Amino acid sequence: MKRYAGLGFQSSDAWLLLAIAVAAGGKRAALSEVIGAADAINHDIIGRAEIDQGVERLQAARLIEVSPAGFAVTEEGGNLVERAARPATDRTSQLTALTVLLEAAKAPTVPPSECKGTFVSGPDYRAAEQEYRRAFAAMARKPRR
Repeated sequence: MKRYAGLGFQSSDAWLLLAIAVAAGGKRAALSEVIGAADAINHDIIGRAEIDQGVERLQAARLIEVSPAGFAVTEEGGNLVERAARPATDRTSQLTALTVLLEAAKAPTVPPSECKGTFVSGPDYRAAEQEYRRAFAAMARKPRR
């Protein structure tokens, strides 16, 4: 029985987990930072539904923690991200390896219904996306050295 059987992991869950790990850097990351890291990894803006549903599955599997202070990767989630980095030469390869690891890992799970406070509201998502886009635009306008 797969560790995450019944949770129905999507490839976007690996993307979200990696984005949280990159943005948080061992601490906690704001939603705008997670959106920015996801863009840097996959060259796309991760959608609210992908975040909302992914947070539920990743938190149920105890791979991430979510609090008002932000998103963080748990020790187990960090171990998966680290294992995916070993054979990878870049973030795209790491994302592919992480997707495979999520599909293959085994152990018991926490039912998603037991996770509380894991959803991202529409207004919170829009504000975080706008904050990221403003920061990105400001960075793009700076002269390169």
